[in-house]
Amino acid sequence: MKRYISEASIDDALFNNHVTAALMTLTKTYVSDTPVDTDPPAGVKASVFDIDKNPELLYGSAILVSASMNGNDDLFLPSELCKSFRTAISTPYNISHNEKEIVGHIFEARLLNADGEWLSDVPSDQDEVDVEIDFVLYKHIYPEIAKQVIDGYMDGSYGVSMECYMEDFDYAMYDETLGSVQIVRRNPETSFLTQYLRVYGGRGYYQNKRIGRALRQVTFKGVAHTEIPANLRSVYTYVHAPEKRPLEPTKAFLYLTKENVMTIETLEQAQSVIAELEAKLAALEAEKVAEAEKLTEKISEVDALQAKLSIAEQSVASITEQHEAAKAELDQTKGQLDSTVAELAKLNQERVLAERIAQLAEVNVAVDSDDEKARIAGMTDEVFASILTYAAKAKDSTKADVTDADGDPLDIAEPTEPTVEDVVASDQGVDPAAREVAIAKATAEHLLNYRKPIKK
Repeated sequence: MKRYISEASIDDALFNNHVTAALMTLTKTYVSDTPVDTDPPAGVKASVFDIDKNPELLYGSAILVSASMNGNDDLFLPSELCKSFRTAISTPYNISHNEKEIVGHIFEARLLNADGEWLSDVPSDQDEVDVEIDFVLYKHIYPEIAKQVIDGYMDGSYGVSMECYMEDFDYAMYDETLGSVQIVRRNPETSFLTQYLRVYGGRGYYQNKRIGRALRQVTFKGVAHTEIPANLRSVYTYVHAPEKRPLEPTKAFLYLTKENVMTIETLEQAQSVIAELEAKLAALEAEKVAEAEKLTEKISEVDALQAKLSIAEQSVASITEQHEAAKAELDQTKGQLDSTVAELAKLNQERVLAERIAQLAEVNVAVDSDDEKARIAGMTDEVFASILTYAAKAKDSTKADVTDADGDPLDIAEPTEPTVEDVVASDQGVDPAAREVAIAKATAEHLLNYRKPIKK
Protein backbone atom coordinates (compact mmCIF):
# COMPACT_ATOMS: atom_id res chain seq x y z
CA MET A 1 0.00 0.00 0.00
CA LYS A 2 1.42 3.38 -0.96
CA ARG A 3 2.42 5.76 1.78
CA TYR A 4 2.72 9.55 1.59
CA ILE A 5 5.21 11.86 3.31
CA SER A 6 2.59 13.26 5.70
CA GLU A 7 1.92 9.68 6.91
CA ALA A 8 5.56 8.95 7.78
CA SER A 9 5.03 9.58 11.51
CA ILE A 10 2.45 6.77 11.83
CA ASP A 11 3.76 3.63 13.51
CA ASP A 12 4.79 0.98 10.99
CA ALA A 13 2.95 -1.67 13.02
CA LEU A 14 -0.29 0.24 12.60
CA PHE A 15 0.17 1.20 8.98
CA ASN A 16 -0.74 -2.09 7.34
CA ASN A 17 -3.37 -3.33 4.95
CA HIS A 18 -4.92 -6.01 7.16
CA VAL A 19 -8.64 -5.53 7.94
CA THR A 20 -10.81 -7.72 10.19
CA ALA A 21 -14.20 -7.77 11.85
CA ALA A 22 -16.96 -5.60 10.49
CA LEU A 23 -18.17 -4.28 13.82
CA MET A 24 -21.26 -2.17 13.32
CA THR A 25 -23.70 -1.09 10.63
CA LEU A 26 -24.11 2.67 10.88
CA THR A 27 -25.64 4.05 7.71
CA LYS A 28 -26.97 3.12 4.31
CA THR A 29 -26.58 6.47 2.58
CA TYR A 30 -23.42 7.02 0.54
CA VAL A 31 -21.87 9.59 -1.71
CA SER A 32 -19.08 8.20 -3.87
CA ASP A 33 -17.22 9.35 -6.93
CA THR A 34 -16.10 5.84 -7.92
CA PRO A 35 -18.10 4.41 -10.84
CA VAL A 36 -18.93 0.70 -10.96
CA ASP A 37 -17.29 -0.66 -14.08
CA THR A 38 -17.05 -4.41 -13.39
CA ASP A 39 -19.94 -6.82 -13.90
CA PRO A 40 -20.50 -9.25 -11.00
CA PRO A 41 -19.78 -12.86 -11.91
CA ALA A 42 -22.85 -15.02 -12.33
CA GLY A 43 -23.70 -17.62 -9.69
CA VAL A 44 -26.74 -19.49 -8.43
CA LYS A 45 -26.93 -20.31 -4.75
CA ALA A 46 -29.27 -23.28 -5.17
CA SER A 47 -26.95 -25.21 -7.48
CA VAL A 48 -24.11 -25.56 -4.98
CA PHE A 49 -26.33 -27.43 -2.57
CA ASP A 50 -27.70 -29.78 -5.19
CA ILE A 51 -24.50 -31.83 -5.10
CA ASP A 52 -24.27 -35.04 -3.10
CA LYS A 53 -23.30 -34.00 0.37
CA ASN A 54 -20.39 -35.48 2.24
CA PRO A 55 -21.70 -36.65 5.63
CA GLU A 56 -18.45 -35.67 7.27
CA LEU A 57 -18.87 -32.04 6.24
CA LEU A 58 -21.31 -29.38 7.50
CA TYR A 59 -22.58 -27.17 4.70
CA GLY A 60 -23.80 -23.62 5.37
CA SER A 61 -24.06 -20.00 4.30
CA ALA A 62 -23.42 -16.67 6.07
CA ILE A 63 -23.19 -12.93 5.44
CA LEU A 64 -19.47 -12.25 5.14
CA VAL A 65 -19.65 -8.44 4.97
CA SER A 66 -22.12 -5.62 4.31
CA ALA A 67 -21.70 -2.40 2.37
CA SER A 68 -21.45 -0.15 5.41
CA MET A 69 -19.08 1.65 7.72
CA ASN A 70 -18.07 -0.66 10.54
CA GLY A 71 -17.00 -0.01 14.11
CA ASN A 72 -13.37 0.24 13.01
CA ASP A 73 -14.46 3.17 10.81
CA ASP A 74 -13.79 1.11 7.66
CA LEU A 75 -16.30 1.60 4.85
CA PHE A 76 -17.06 -1.13 2.28
CA LEU A 77 -18.52 0.48 -0.84
CA PRO A 78 -20.85 -1.61 -3.04
CA SER A 79 -18.68 -0.81 -6.04
CA GLU A 80 -15.61 -2.29 -4.32
CA LEU A 81 -17.51 -5.35 -3.06
CA CYS A 82 -18.72 -5.96 -6.60
CA LYS A 83 -15.10 -6.17 -7.76
CA SER A 84 -13.75 -8.26 -4.90
CA PHE A 85 -16.45 -10.52 -3.41
CA ARG A 86 -15.31 -13.63 -5.30
CA THR A 87 -11.80 -13.38 -3.80
CA ALA A 88 -13.35 -14.96 -0.69
CA ILE A 89 -13.69 -18.32 -2.51
CA SER A 90 -11.29 -21.03 -1.30
CA THR A 91 -10.16 -19.01 1.73
CA PRO A 92 -10.04 -20.59 5.20
CA TYR A 93 -12.76 -20.71 7.80
CA ASN A 94 -11.18 -20.34 11.28
CA ILE A 95 -12.11 -19.86 14.92
CA SER A 96 -12.10 -16.25 16.22
CA HIS A 97 -9.46 -15.07 13.70
CA ASN A 98 -6.95 -17.65 14.89
CA GLU A 99 -5.20 -18.66 11.66
CA LYS A 100 -3.95 -21.88 13.28
CA GLU A 101 -7.46 -23.14 13.97
CA ILE A 102 -8.76 -23.82 10.47
CA VAL A 103 -12.07 -25.67 10.68
CA GLY A 104 -13.29 -25.38 7.08
CA HIS A 105 -13.21 -23.25 3.95
CA ILE A 106 -15.35 -21.04 1.67
CA PHE A 107 -16.33 -22.50 -1.69
CA GLU A 108 -18.77 -19.89 -3.12
CA ALA A 109 -19.68 -16.18 -2.81
CA ARG A 110 -22.43 -13.93 -4.20
CA LEU A 111 -23.93 -10.45 -3.85
CA LEU A 112 -27.36 -9.99 -2.26
CA ASN A 113 -29.65 -6.96 -2.32
CA ALA A 114 -31.58 -5.50 0.62
CA ASP A 115 -34.27 -8.20 0.27
CA GLY A 116 -31.72 -11.01 0.49
CA GLU A 117 -32.04 -11.86 -3.21
CA TRP A 118 -29.17 -12.60 -5.53
CA LEU A 119 -28.04 -9.33 -7.17
CA SER A 120 -27.84 -9.58 -10.95
CA ASP A 121 -27.45 -5.87 -11.73
CA VAL A 122 -24.43 -3.70 -11.11
CA PRO A 123 -25.01 -1.98 -7.74
CA SER A 124 -24.54 1.72 -7.10
CA ASP A 125 -22.87 3.08 -4.01
CA GLN A 126 -26.30 4.04 -2.68
CA ASP A 127 -27.56 0.42 -2.65
CA GLU A 128 -27.71 -1.96 0.28
CA VAL A 129 -25.43 -4.85 -0.60
CA ASP A 130 -24.34 -7.96 1.32
CA VAL A 131 -21.70 -10.52 0.39
CA GLU A 132 -23.02 -14.02 1.17
CA ILE A 133 -20.65 -16.99 1.27
CA ASP A 134 -21.13 -20.77 1.17
CA PHE A 135 -18.78 -22.79 3.34
CA VAL A 136 -18.03 -26.28 4.58
CA LEU A 137 -16.96 -27.15 8.11
CA TYR A 138 -15.01 -30.31 8.92
CA LYS A 139 -17.53 -31.57 11.43
CA HIS A 140 -15.96 -35.01 11.76
CA ILE A 141 -12.86 -33.24 13.13
CA TYR A 142 -14.61 -30.39 14.99
CA PRO A 143 -17.99 -31.71 16.11
CA GLU A 144 -18.32 -29.16 18.92
CA ILE A 145 -17.75 -26.29 16.49
CA ALA A 146 -20.28 -27.81 14.11
CA LYS A 147 -22.81 -27.88 16.95
CA GLN A 148 -22.12 -24.18 17.68
CA VAL A 149 -22.67 -23.31 14.03
CA ILE A 150 -26.00 -25.15 13.99
CA ASP A 151 -27.04 -23.46 17.28
CA GLY A 152 -25.99 -20.11 15.88
CA TYR A 153 -28.14 -20.70 12.84
CA MET A 154 -31.07 -21.69 15.06
CA ASP A 155 -30.96 -18.93 17.72
CA GLY A 156 -28.49 -16.32 16.45
CA SER A 157 -25.98 -16.92 19.25
CA TYR A 158 -23.08 -17.32 16.77
CA GLY A 159 -22.11 -15.58 13.57
CA VAL A 160 -19.10 -14.81 11.40
CA SER A 161 -16.48 -12.09 11.01
CA MET A 162 -14.64 -11.38 7.77
CA GLU A 163 -10.91 -10.94 7.14
CA CYS A 164 -9.42 -9.06 4.18
CA TYR A 165 -6.54 -7.05 2.77
CA MET A 166 -6.79 -3.74 0.97
CA GLU A 167 -4.29 -2.16 -1.41
CA ASP A 168 -5.40 1.43 -0.94
CA PHE A 169 -8.01 3.58 0.74
CA ASP A 170 -9.70 6.94 0.51
CA TYR A 171 -11.31 8.91 3.33
CA ALA A 172 -14.95 8.41 4.34
CA MET A 173 -16.35 11.55 6.02
CA TYR A 174 -19.47 10.49 7.93
CA ASP A 175 -21.99 13.24 8.76
CA GLU A 176 -23.83 11.91 11.81
CA THR A 177 -26.51 14.60 11.51
CA LEU A 178 -27.41 13.87 7.90
CA GLY A 179 -26.57 10.17 8.06
CA SER A 180 -24.47 10.38 4.89
CA VAL A 181 -20.92 9.60 3.87
CA GLN A 182 -18.73 11.68 1.58
CA ILE A 183 -15.67 10.16 -0.09
CA VAL A 184 -12.48 12.26 -0.14
CA ARG A 185 -9.70 11.03 -2.42
CA ARG A 186 -6.45 10.21 -0.63
CA ASN A 187 -3.51 11.91 -2.33
CA PRO A 188 -0.44 13.93 -1.31
CA GLU A 189 -2.62 16.99 -0.65
CA THR A 190 -5.21 15.18 1.51
CA SER A 191 -2.99 12.55 3.15
CA PHE A 192 -2.69 14.65 6.32
CA LEU A 193 -6.16 13.28 7.16
CA THR A 194 -4.63 9.86 7.89
CA GLN A 195 -3.46 11.06 11.30
CA TYR A 196 -7.13 11.49 12.36
CA LEU A 197 -8.08 7.84 11.62
CA ARG A 198 -8.70 5.71 14.70
CA VAL A 199 -6.98 2.66 13.19
CA TYR A 200 -3.80 4.79 13.02
CA GLY A 201 -4.08 6.22 16.51
CA GLY A 202 -6.22 9.30 15.77
CA ARG A 203 -9.43 10.55 17.40
CA GLY A 204 -11.64 9.39 14.54
CA TYR A 205 -13.05 12.90 13.96
CA TYR A 206 -12.10 15.82 11.71
CA GLN A 207 -14.03 19.10 11.70
CA ASN A 208 -16.86 17.54 13.74
CA LYS A 209 -17.30 14.69 11.24
CA ARG A 210 -16.48 11.06 11.84
CA ILE A 211 -13.64 10.02 9.54
CA GLY A 212 -12.85 6.49 8.38
CA ARG A 213 -11.28 4.55 5.53
CA ALA A 214 -13.11 3.85 2.29
CA LEU A 215 -11.34 0.59 1.39
CA ARG A 216 -10.07 0.15 -2.18
CA GLN A 217 -8.86 -2.96 -4.04
CA VAL A 218 -10.06 -5.32 -1.33
CA THR A 219 -9.01 -8.98 -1.24
CA PHE A 220 -10.82 -11.28 1.19
CA LYS A 221 -8.57 -13.73 3.05
CA GLY A 222 -11.02 -15.73 5.10
CA VAL A 223 -13.83 -15.80 7.62
CA ALA A 224 -13.97 -16.50 11.35
CA HIS A 225 -16.61 -18.27 13.43
CA THR A 226 -17.34 -16.00 16.41
CA GLU A 227 -19.78 -15.69 19.27
CA ILE A 228 -22.41 -12.94 18.93
CA PRO A 229 -20.86 -10.98 16.06
CA ALA A 230 -20.70 -7.22 16.46
CA ASN A 231 -21.97 -6.80 12.91
CA LEU A 232 -25.57 -7.92 13.36
CA ARG A 233 -25.90 -8.69 9.65
CA SER A 234 -23.00 -11.19 9.71
CA VAL A 235 -25.18 -14.16 10.67
CA TYR A 236 -25.54 -17.71 9.46
CA THR A 237 -28.22 -17.63 6.77
CA TYR A 238 -28.29 -21.39 6.10
CA VAL A 239 -26.95 -24.60 7.66
CA HIS A 240 -27.68 -28.03 6.16
CA ALA A 241 -29.11 -29.73 9.23
CA PRO A 242 -32.31 -31.53 8.19
CA GLU A 243 -33.07 -32.57 11.75
CA LYS A 244 -33.10 -28.94 12.86
CA ARG A 245 -35.66 -26.27 12.00
CA PRO A 246 -33.98 -22.86 11.83
CA LEU A 247 -35.35 -19.65 13.15
CA GLU A 248 -36.24 -16.94 10.67
CA PRO A 249 -32.93 -15.44 9.51
CA THR A 250 -32.30 -12.15 11.23
CA LYS A 251 -31.64 -8.95 9.35
CA ALA A 252 -31.11 -6.21 11.87
CA PHE A 253 -30.11 -2.58 11.86
CA LEU A 254 -28.73 -0.39 14.57
CA TYR A 255 -30.47 2.82 15.58
CA LEU A 256 -27.85 5.01 17.25
CA THR A 257 -28.57 8.01 19.43
CA LYS A 258 -26.43 9.94 21.88
CA GLU A 259 -28.08 8.06 24.76
CA ASN A 260 -28.09 4.46 23.57
CA VAL A 261 -27.93 1.92 20.75
CA MET A 262 -31.15 0.17 19.76
CA THR A 263 -31.44 -2.91 17.60
CA ILE A 264 -34.23 -2.79 15.02
CA GLU A 265 -35.19 -6.26 13.81
CA THR A 266 -38.84 -5.97 12.77
CA LEU A 267 -40.98 -3.67 10.67
CA GLU A 268 -43.04 -2.80 13.74
CA GLN A 269 -39.92 -1.66 15.59
CA ALA A 270 -38.87 0.43 12.63
CA GLN A 271 -42.32 2.00 12.35
CA SER A 272 -42.30 2.72 16.08
CA VAL A 273 -38.89 4.40 15.83
CA ILE A 274 -40.04 6.39 12.81
CA ALA A 275 -43.19 7.51 14.66
CA GLU A 276 -41.09 8.49 17.68
CA LEU A 277 -38.67 10.44 15.50
CA GLU A 278 -41.51 12.18 13.69
CA ALA A 279 -43.07 13.15 17.03
CA LYS A 280 -39.75 14.51 18.26
CA LEU A 281 -39.29 16.38 14.99
CA ALA A 282 -42.79 17.87 15.27
CA ALA A 283 -42.08 18.90 18.86
CA LEU A 284 -38.80 20.49 17.82
CA GLU A 285 -40.54 22.32 14.97
CA ALA A 286 -43.24 23.58 17.35
CA GLU A 287 -40.58 24.67 19.82
CA LYS A 288 -38.71 26.36 17.00
CA VAL A 289 -41.87 28.23 15.93
CA ALA A 290 -42.56 29.27 19.53
CA GLU A 291 -39.01 30.50 19.96
CA ALA A 292 -39.28 32.39 16.66
CA GLU A 293 -42.50 34.05 17.86
CA LYS A 294 -40.86 35.02 21.15
CA LEU A 295 -37.90 36.38 19.27
CA THR A 296 -40.19 38.40 16.98
CA GLU A 297 -42.02 39.77 20.04
CA LYS A 298 -38.73 40.72 21.67
CA ILE A 299 -37.59 42.40 18.48
CA SER A 300 -40.85 44.40 18.39
CA GLU A 301 -40.33 45.44 22.02
CA VAL A 302 -36.77 46.50 21.27
CA ASP A 303 -37.96 48.49 18.23
CA ALA A 304 -40.60 50.23 20.37
CA LEU A 305 -38.05 51.07 23.05
CA GLN A 306 -35.66 52.37 20.41
CA ALA A 307 -38.43 54.60 19.02
CA LYS A 308 -39.16 55.96 22.52
CA LEU A 309 -35.47 56.48 23.08
CA SER A 310 -35.21 58.40 19.83
CA ILE A 311 -38.13 60.66 20.83
CA ALA A 312 -36.57 61.18 24.28
CA GLU A 313 -33.21 62.04 22.73
CA GLN A 314 -34.92 64.57 20.44
CA SER A 315 -36.75 66.06 23.46
CA VAL A 316 -33.52 66.30 25.42
CA ALA A 317 -31.80 67.96 22.47
CA SER A 318 -34.68 70.47 22.16
CA ILE A 319 -34.69 71.21 25.90
CA THR A 320 -30.92 71.60 25.87
CA GLU A 321 -31.16 74.00 22.95
CA GLN A 322 -33.87 76.01 24.75
CA HIS A 323 -31.79 76.03 27.93
CA GLU A 324 -28.75 77.33 26.06
CA ALA A 325 -30.85 80.02 24.40
CA ALA A 326 -32.41 81.05 27.74
CA LYS A 327 -28.98 81.11 29.39
CA ALA A 328 -27.61 83.33 26.61
CA GLU A 329 -30.61 85.65 26.95
CA LEU A 330 -30.19 85.69 30.74
CA ASP A 331 -26.51 86.53 30.40
CA GLN A 332 -27.37 89.34 28.00
CA THR A 333 -30.06 90.68 30.35
CA LYS A 334 -27.70 90.45 33.30
CA GLY A 335 -25.08 92.41 31.38
CA GLN A 336 -27.62 95.07 30.50
CA LEU A 337 -28.78 95.17 34.15
CA ASP A 338 -25.22 95.54 35.40
CA SER A 339 -24.67 98.37 32.93
CA THR A 340 -27.90 100.07 34.00
CA VAL A 341 -27.07 99.67 37.70
CA ALA A 342 -23.61 101.15 37.10
CA GLU A 343 -25.12 104.04 35.16
CA LEU A 344 -27.74 104.64 37.87
CA ALA A 345 -25.03 104.53 40.52
CA LYS A 346 -23.04 107.10 38.59
CA LEU A 347 -26.09 109.35 38.16
CA ASN A 348 -26.94 108.98 41.85
CA GLN A 349 -23.38 109.83 42.79
CA GLU A 350 -23.50 112.93 40.57
CA ARG A 351 -26.84 113.90 42.09
CA VAL A 352 -25.56 113.46 45.66
CA LEU A 353 -22.41 115.47 44.80
CA ALA A 354 -24.47 118.27 43.31
CA GLU A 355 -26.74 118.35 46.36
CA ARG A 356 -23.79 118.35 48.74
CA ILE A 357 -21.98 121.11 46.80
CA ALA A 358 -25.20 123.17 46.97
CA GLN A 359 -25.52 122.55 50.71
CA LEU A 360 -21.90 123.57 51.26
CA ALA A 361 -22.42 126.70 49.20
CA GLU A 362 -25.18 127.74 51.59
CA VAL A 363 -22.59 127.85 54.40
CA ASN A 364 -20.13 129.74 52.20
CA VAL A 365 -18.00 126.67 51.36
CA ALA A 366 -16.92 126.34 47.75
CA VAL A 367 -15.77 123.03 46.28
CA ASP A 368 -13.76 123.55 43.09
CA SER A 369 -11.06 120.89 42.66
CA ASP A 370 -11.75 117.41 41.40
CA ASP A 371 -10.05 115.91 44.42
CA GLU A 372 -12.37 117.78 46.75
CA LYS A 373 -15.41 116.73 44.70
CA ALA A 374 -14.30 113.10 44.77
CA ARG A 375 -13.77 113.29 48.50
CA ILE A 376 -17.17 114.89 49.09
CA ALA A 377 -18.89 112.31 46.82
CA GLY A 378 -17.26 109.39 48.65
CA MET A 379 -18.39 110.47 52.12
CA THR A 380 -21.17 108.68 53.92
CA ASP A 381 -24.27 110.66 54.73
CA GLU A 382 -23.28 110.71 58.41
CA VAL A 383 -19.79 112.09 57.70
CA PHE A 384 -21.13 114.73 55.31
CA ALA A 385 -23.80 115.72 57.82
CA SER A 386 -21.08 116.22 60.44
CA ILE A 387 -19.06 118.36 58.01
CA LEU A 388 -22.11 120.40 57.08
CA THR A 389 -23.00 120.95 60.75
CA TYR A 390 -19.47 121.95 61.60
CA ALA A 391 -19.28 124.33 58.65
CA ALA A 392 -22.57 125.97 59.66
CA LYS A 393 -21.33 126.52 63.21
CA ALA A 394 -18.10 127.92 61.86
CA LYS A 395 -20.06 130.37 59.70
CA ASP A 396 -22.05 131.65 62.69
CA SER A 397 -18.92 132.22 64.75
CA THR A 398 -16.97 134.03 62.04
CA LYS A 399 -15.65 137.49 63.00
CA ALA A 400 -17.21 140.58 61.48
CA ASP A 401 -16.18 141.18 57.98
CA VAL A 402 -13.18 143.52 57.58
CA THR A 403 -13.23 145.92 54.68
CA ASP A 404 -10.42 147.45 52.80
CA ALA A 405 -9.90 151.21 52.14
CA ASP A 406 -12.55 151.10 49.48
CA GLY A 407 -15.02 149.49 51.80
CA ASP A 408 -14.85 145.98 50.19
CA PRO A 409 -14.94 143.09 52.66
CA LEU A 410 -11.80 141.02 53.12
CA ASP A 411 -11.70 137.33 53.60
CA ILE A 412 -9.53 136.76 56.61
CA ALA A 413 -8.39 133.21 56.88
CA GLU A 414 -8.71 131.44 60.13
CA PRO A 415 -5.61 130.06 61.74
CA THR A 416 -4.38 127.02 59.92
CA GLU A 417 -5.97 123.80 61.17
CA PRO A 418 -4.70 120.24 60.66
CA THR A 419 -5.46 118.80 57.27
CA VAL A 420 -7.47 115.65 56.60
CA GLU A 421 -4.26 113.83 55.80
CA ASP A 422 -2.77 114.99 59.10
CA VAL A 423 -5.78 113.64 60.94
CA VAL A 424 -5.67 110.32 59.13
CA ALA A 425 -1.97 109.95 59.72
CA SER A 426 -2.26 110.69 63.45
CA ASP A 427 -5.33 108.68 64.37
CA GLN A 428 -3.72 105.26 64.57
CA GLY A 429 -5.27 103.38 67.45
CA VAL A 430 -8.18 105.83 67.75
CA ASP A 431 -11.75 104.56 68.10
CA PRO A 432 -13.34 104.31 64.59
CA ALA A 433 -16.28 106.55 65.53
CA ALA A 434 -13.99 109.22 66.98
CA ARG A 435 -11.74 108.88 63.98
CA GLU A 436 -14.61 109.49 61.57
CA VAL A 437 -15.72 112.58 63.50
CA ALA A 438 -12.15 113.85 63.49
CA ILE A 439 -11.92 113.39 59.73
CA ALA A 440 -15.22 115.21 59.25
CA LYS A 441 -14.07 118.10 61.40
CA ALA A 442 -10.71 118.34 59.66
CA THR A 443 -12.36 118.27 56.26
CA ALA A 444 -14.85 120.96 57.22
CA GLU A 445 -12.13 123.22 58.62
CA HIS A 446 -10.03 122.59 55.55
CA LEU A 447 -12.89 123.72 53.33
CA LEU A 448 -13.64 126.72 55.52
CA ASN A 449 -10.04 127.88 55.26
CA TYR A 450 -10.52 128.29 51.54
CA ARG A 451 -13.89 130.00 51.55
CA LYS A 452 -14.17 132.66 48.86
CA PRO A 453 -15.13 136.16 49.84
CA ILE A 454 -18.77 136.82 49.85
CA LYS A 455 -19.57 139.99 48.01
CA LYS A 456 -22.42 142.12 49.46
